[in-house]
Amino acid sequence: MSKLNEDIIIRYLENRCSEEDFVLINEWMKESDGNAGELFRMEEIYQLGKFPFEKDDLVTKAERRLGRRLEQENQKKQKVFKLRNMLRYAAAIVAVMVLAAGLTYWFRDKTEEWVVASAAHGQVREMLLPDGTKVWLNQSSVLKYPRAFEGKERHVYLDGEAYFEVARNHEKPFTVKKSGDGCQGLGNLFQYKMPPG
Repeated sequence: MSKLNEDIIIRYLENRCSEEDFVLINEWMKESDGNAGELFRMEEIYQLGKFPFEKDDLVTKAERRLGRRLEQENQKKQKVFKLRNMLRYAAAIVAVMVLAAGLTYWFRDKTEEWVVASAAHGQVREMLLPDGTKVWLNQSSVLKYPRAFEGKERHVYLDGEAYFEVARNHEKPFTVKKSGDGCQGLGNLFQYKMPPG
């Protein structure tokens, strides 16, 4: 922007500038010190034509008025800058919270997810555990087992009677816990069979 529109200069001198005009004047003055000096000279000439005897006072008033307008414009820019920074911080905080929630969900301890199965009175329930072990749960019996066998052992909890055909895995022994193993309210009868091989 090397030359400022004449209409904008006239509106400025007649004190009829819009906000857009002030923005353009402000940018034009920031381009060079010569532009600012030229605008002040134009204003001085304009004011001298209106009030020839108050030359120094008019220039000072014009400078103050322009300085106030420039300061107002800078304050608006600073508010926008502060708002943008706050929005960036808020977005960063939300992103960290979403990431933390996702990581918590992903790395949660899956061994704490248990399934409780029971056989109704007068029925035998056949089921397959996550490791491939087959279980026949006798009537009125309850079996509690993890949704996934993780860790070094495979534990299940039995209250009542059941027949097990345990899937072989020498690295993860299979154990059935009952009331004598420190589990409250669990029965004492169960059968356990390892398949041959």
